[in-house]
Amino acid sequence: MTEREIKLHVDSGRRGRLLDALGHRRIRRSALAAIYFDTPDLLLSRHRFALRLRSEDGHWVQTLKASKADAAGRLEHEVPVEADGADGEAPPLDLSRHRDSKAGRRLRALLRRHEHPTLVESCRTEVTRLRRVLRTRGAVVEWALDEGEVTAAGRSQPISELELELKSGDPAGLYGLAHDWEALHGLWVDPVSKSERGALLAS
Repeated sequence: MTEREIKLHVDSGRRGRLLDALGHRRIRRSALAAIYFDTPDLLLSRHRFALRLRSEDGHWVQTLKASKADAAGRLEHEVPVEADGADGEAPPLDLSRHRDSKAGRRLRALLRRHEHPTLVESCRTEVTRLRRVLRTRGAVVEWALDEGEVTAAGRSQPISELELELKSGDPAGLYGLAHDWEALHGLWVDPVSKSERGALLAS
């Protein structure tokens, strides 16, 4: 499937105002912890792939993302996976989970061209996500405010961003909503993903 989303940078001082504008009711809070994988020389990041295992409130999902020409769109394939043992530890990474997806075929071709290099942990993220579903201009959009940090190679960087993801309907509704939040709350588009932030820390 194609993921279509826009990320906006949020200064820490604007968080309360954003929540007030949205309305505090019907906001869902989640704890997200993710492990990203790449080759030691960051081959995946250099080719705009992101591969991760993420736990959301104890439920694990393995996700592969690949870039498209549209800056707001990415190929995305998600597979729910069982935790490794009763303590909820991260399950092992398994690329075969993506073998029948378009993103998986593209990744397999890239790794084959580079003689199947080893994949290792590249970075981790831990964020608190506040989310709500909005209906606007013929679109259903998930509004998600993420706050936390990304760590890699012994370094860390804060995360404070608003993700607007089109769940269904007209993409124009997504772009219009992003423009409104930029103009009303002094936000700006930040195209750097969490995995790319980790790669920058690791390099």
